[in-house]
Amino acid sequence: MTSNRTATLFGICLAAFLLLSSPATAGVDQQKVDAAIEKGIKFLFSSGPNDEKHQDYNQNQHTMRNDELVLLTYIHAGVSPDDPKLTAILDKILEAPLEKTYMVSIQAMALQELDSEKYQWRIAQCGQYLVDNQCKNGQWGYGEPLGDDIPTGMKKPKEIGTGGKETPEAGKKPEGAKKGTIFKKKISVKRRKQGPDNGDNSNSQYAALGLRACLMSGVDIPGEVIVLAGEWWIKNQNPDGGWGYYARGLGRGVDTSYGSMTAGAAGGLAILDHAAKRPFKKDPVIQKGMDWINTNFSVTGNPGQKDTSLHHYYYLYALERLGMLTGAEKIGTHDWYAEGAEFLLGAQQPDGSWQRMVDPTCFAILFLKRKTQPIIQTGTK
Repeated sequence: MTSNRTATLFGICLAAFLLLSSPATAGVDQQKVDAAIEKGIKFLFSSGPNDEKHQDYNQNQHTMRNDELVLLTYIHAGVSPDDPKLTAILDKILEAPLEKTYMVSIQAMALQELDSEKYQWRIAQCGQYLVDNQCKNGQWGYGEPLGDDIPTGMKKPKEIGTGGKETPEAGKKPEGAKKGTIFKKKISVKRRKQGPDNGDNSNSQYAALGLRACLMSGVDIPGEVIVLAGEWWIKNQNPDGGWGYYARGLGRGVDTSYGSMTAGAAGGLAILDHAAKRPFKKDPVIQKGMDWINTNFSVTGNPGQKDTSLHHYYYLYALERLGMLTGAEKIGTHDWYAEGAEFLLGAQQPDGSWQRMVDPTCFAILFLKRKTQPIIQTGTK
């Protein structure tokens, strides 16, 4: 009876949150969207860590966890920070070593959304990982573990929220920090080593998201890391305006442009432009990438792939990030959210999932929720 009452209370609270926080869009039935998100969260709640739908997965021979992705989804969907399902994943993540670029970047994003001051020490560790694992050409690969040599200012403080090294800018609120947040201390990351010669464009787009979370949390990233990463995206753009997975000319695989890489690259470059104080809205490289998305637009598959079902939901989340980061209600002639929401509402399974798996369900909820924080461009003409 207690579990039923808890589930009922969760449903009431989440429904109320969704009703109050979900923006309305013409042509989209917001009540259906909110109901789909609620059903999706219930599916994730029912998929415990030992469930086959929640197991670690293998990506290019790299074993990956999806705990960080689930945590970010819970946060965006409005699950209470005190909910046992959320706190169980959070506790597990905070105790786990930082080992893979995808997971480290998403962890930084989740902690920044949850409480960027309380978890600043851990976000700084994520920043150290990303700086130390940047490849020589500006990309990121899957990365090497951070290890136990944690800089003093990044160690877990006895009193959460007081870690870090003071700088002259202590007390300044970084752009994007939650209203009322004043960072008592800032933490500066220094490069201690460099990664291999090159990586891939998938890890690289998530690294940009992780770096943004650091900057929004009072964690300073070396300027040369930002510049090198931005230069990579610019010089690696394909002539058609898109991006593929690998670097051109390295003989590592096909670099044909496709949707998830192009949307992720354009969004990542917007982040890096802004971090380097460049007006991303005037960046012709980003515009060319958005033109590629417009020309090849699809929400029913990952455009440009021979098998468009490959990484389809991963692509939809990249599309959401691109639209939200740049403040684009439309990409070219396409109302990306209305078209994507219509598809997702029709594709949800009776159990509340998408494709009856955790990762696609998370990506679908993240798309529908539209909680990626837009880049606020100021001081430019």
